[in-house]
Amino acid sequence: MGKILKKLMIYSTGFVVVAVLGVYSYFMVVLYVTENHWSDPKHQVDSTDVRSLNPQKITLIDIGYESLLHRLEMIQSSKKSLDLEFFIYEIDSASRILTNALIEKAKQGVKVRVLVDFAKPVFKLSPYYAKVLMKYGVEVKYYNTSSLSKLFNVQHRTHRKLLSVDDRIAMIGGRNIANDYFDMPAKWNFLDSDIMIEGDLVTSIRKSFDLYWDSTWSVNPETVEVEMNQAQKNLFKLIENDHAMLDKLKKLQIEPQTSECKNSRFVTDYPGSAVSNRRVFSVITELVQETKDKMLIESPYLVLTQNGRSILKSISDRGIKMTILTNSLASTDGYYTISALYPDISELKFSGFKLFAYDGKYLENYPESNATPSIWTIHSKRAVIDDKVSILGTYNLDPRSANLNSELVFICYDGSEFANQLSESMIARRKQAKLVVDETGSVDHDSLIGETDSEYKWKMFMVIPIAYFFNFLF
Repeated sequence: MGKILKKLMIYSTGFVVVAVLGVYSYFMVVLYVTENHWSDPKHQVDSTDVRSLNPQKITLIDIGYESLLHRLEMIQSSKKSLDLEFFIYEIDSASRILTNALIEKAKQGVKVRVLVDFAKPVFKLSPYYAKVLMKYGVEVKYYNTSSLSKLFNVQHRTHRKLLSVDDRIAMIGGRNIANDYFDMPAKWNFLDSDIMIEGDLVTSIRKSFDLYWDSTWSVNPETVEVEMNQAQKNLFKLIENDHAMLDKLKKLQIEPQTSECKNSRFVTDYPGSAVSNRRVFSVITELVQETKDKMLIESPYLVLTQNGRSILKSISDRGIKMTILTNSLASTDGYYTISALYPDISELKFSGFKLFAYDGKYLENYPESNATPSIWTIHSKRAVIDDKVSILGTYNLDPRSANLNSELVFICYDGSEFANQLSESMIARRKQAKLVVDETGSVDHDSLIGETDSEYKWKMFMVIPIAYFFNFLF
């Protein structure tokens, strides 16, 4: 009798578990289908993938405050249009300086449009600011204001960063609008990279902005209700520190790293959450498959699913050497990404594969910076293939960039000078990083942690179980 009751209890428990999982799965599938519209066709739009054999003038910008100066110069040079798209638009000194420059151009009759992602954890450009900007003549829209109840759609963000001027010159890269990206006082100082592009691809970059601006995913601030933070600093009046920074920028003597690319490509994802809208991942996969000898990669985050590890192994099996520079726990603002990577390090023992982790300290030989007390962190998203093909954009080596976010990249297929500039920059940063995995398969977990406080380590280790199941969101 006891055995029968025991079996009944087991069967009953199993039935309840299966029923709960069944209901949960049904609920999730219904949500996914409802939000992503399976019937939507794959979108074919010229501006999402454009190749040019005409010369493009490329200027590499590795220094934060130089990037800020170049942006101001681009804005001041505008005659007809200014288009800006960013994932983050902070309310701080850098944003005040840029915003006031935009307002001045709008007053002069230049058409100014600003598109900002509405990701709740980082969103700062509230409707209050947007409405004031619009009174000055600056148009503002928010991308993807989906509520948290839309579990799938709310994960989709535009991670694109661009500034386009008069269809004449554009800047793309990893920098958002915040002090952290421009060597200004902040907790984090991001070692990043932008490029200025002058050539016929600029028109395609602007058309891709139009695609997002006109998308149903972009809405006017009047339709959005969010809680106002009255303690935020005023965005429309420069303070003493802002004027001091502007004075410093005006005194800069910059020798730009320019080069020319005669075979280039601009690729971006199509607006919307459907996986079929992701273009950048498929193009990067093509480039990886075409690699013959070696790859140098820099990415702030390295989050690998089983599929990602399989891709690395297939690269190694082809005899290709791969070197990746990413952040250690001591240098990252996203400790949860280390939680996702840490347990998998021992599985990255591939022939010819090397992984470096930045140490979080001031980069040697970096020009004088106001951000020296900060934690320094890698934020560039770039690569060089076979010493010839260069890639730079917004794409991180993580599932979020591959499957969830809208990204963009610029590819130069024949620019050995540009490739050399990128390689030298990455090698300089790598000198201040520790080897986590070497090409013989030796693994050093401590190098991935780096020198950081015990509380930050505790957070990282505590999140490992969550990261194991939800790394597709990282």
